[in-house]
Amino acid sequence: MKRHEIQNSHPNEIRSQFIYHVSHSEYRKDWGNTYEKPGISARIKAFFLRLVPKIGPFSALAFQPPTPAVEQLYFHSFNETLKDYRGMLVAQQEGHLQLANENFDTGELTEPAAYPFADKTYAELLAKVSGKPISDALRSDILAYYANLEAPFATKKDPEAWQNVLDELDKLKSSPANGPEPEAPSSHQREKEMGKDNRG
Repeated sequence: MKRHEIQNSHPNEIRSQFIYHVSHSEYRKDWGNTYEKPGISARIKAFFLRLVPKIGPFSALAFQPPTPAVEQLYFHSFNETLKDYRGMLVAQQEGHLQLANENFDTGELTEPAAYPFADKTYAELLAKVSGKPISDALRSDILAYYANLEAPFATKKDPEAWQNVLDELDKLKSSPANGPEPEAPSSHQREKEMGKDNRG
């Protein structure tokens, strides 16, 4: 999109200096093999979409480069993000980092029953930590989220899912604050461990 502007301002620049390239092997090493490549059907559709004239009902498919105002908004947002991130790193190094429980989709603080996906995520989190030792902070956060069970949680639309939430909440409330205490080893287990130590 900016090829002509770049070439006019920097005639000696070459395309490779503006393109980040990563090999398939490097990508798999860093990100795993979970990437799903487009199938033959998707490739065929994409091919024909490129050929379709971008007029009438297809005008929405035409690429519209951002206006200068939008570009400035993007750069400002990017710079603010870097500034905030650097501040967080300093706070973490100094030991006083505090992160607000913000909803990145809405930009607001996470509130119970205010956003369906947050309700779903908390339900999944509750099921994931069920029966496992968790920190006091996480336990308190989950219990605070479900402090008012009369709130219109999106999970209530599925009676089975909501019942699971109630059951998991009961388990969490009855569990120790720092998670279940580990069971004391039996005499047989202690003998085995002592045998390992002696062999070591």
